[in-house]
Amino acid sequence: MLICGKQLEYCYNALCNLESSVKINVIMNIKPTSKAYDTMRERCTTKYFIQLDEDMELFPDAVNIIIKELKRFENSKTYMYEFKLIDDFLGVGKDMTIAGLKVYNTEIMKKYPMNHNVTSQVDKIWHSNIQKDGYIEHITTKIIGYHGKHRSPYDLLLRFSKSTKSFLDNNIKKNSGDM
Repeated sequence: MLICGKQLEYCYNALCNLESSVKINVIMNIKPTSKAYDTMRERCTTKYFIQLDEDMELFPDAVNIIIKELKRFENSKTYMYEFKLIDDFLGVGKDMTIAGLKVYNTEIMKKYPMNHNVTSQVDKIWHSNIQKDGYIEHITTKIIGYHGKHRSPYDLLLRFSKSTKSFLDNNIKKNSGDM
């Protein structure tokens, strides 16, 4: 995936068109991914933070949908809420969705720094450590936006090449989403 690619403009425009105001903290040009996650976790000053990638575009009412879902589970041990995104190439089902946007509970996440030696499946390893302590994730079927809506043919080539390599290389752990 390209970082600072042309899809960033569409992501930003979607943020400007949200019906609710939000605090935006850009995490950019921080490598590896685990360090970017840690930066996100450390910088957050709100009750929740959202991992929004540059190829994600939220619907104008996405924040309202998220808030309603968070209120349903406010006093639970939920560390992460996951919402669906429409992806016309990688999505599955009649709505062509993928597991997409993640909303994290800051209070819980502050306790779990990242392992910077991890290079693949970074968030899955991070999440498994949190789950060992009894925290849960809430996977919702609510659709709140698009993923990769403005990909170029080259972006698609890279995405499918990466997926193909993961299928052919037994040393790479397979994503259930890729299956």
